[in-house]
Amino acid sequence: MGTKNIEEKLKKVLIELMEKTSIYNAVVVDKNGLPITSWDGKKNQPMESEIEILAAGISSSILNLSKNINHMMRINHGDLQQMIIENKKGKTIICEAGENSLIISNVPADASLGITLLALKKAAKDVSKLPVGPKEVKKIPADFDFEIPTID
Repeated sequence: MGTKNIEEKLKKVLIELMEKTSIYNAVVVDKNGLPITSWDGKKNQPMESEIEILAAGISSSILNLSKNINHMMRINHGDLQQMIIENKKGKTIICEAGENSLIISNVPADASLGITLLALKKAAKDVSKLPVGPKEVKKIPADFDFEIPTID
């Protein structure tokens, strides 16, 4: 299966996910902190490379932090399956998508979590069936303004 074909299948998974839920953007990343693909439902296009890179790096850090907390507290709850980060204006959901990847998605604060989590579970299963790997990323310019985008 060619890289372009895999990208198209991943894009289709993310678009279908957004059509069924209130998710307005999502990034598929590998667990080492590299972006695989993304989709911005508001702009109907892939997200900016810089945002993909930041999301991938931060989610990888969160994954490692959850493993370290389990280890430090001497508990064995297993690997992270999903994490919900709630803010005043929205929620970020990180969920495992196979052995090597994660899906990071954003929803408004009033989104139905039940429907969203079910759809994410299906999308994660679909992603896990594909031979995904990180794409070649461009370097972030030194003058890049490191600001996490806010929810409008």
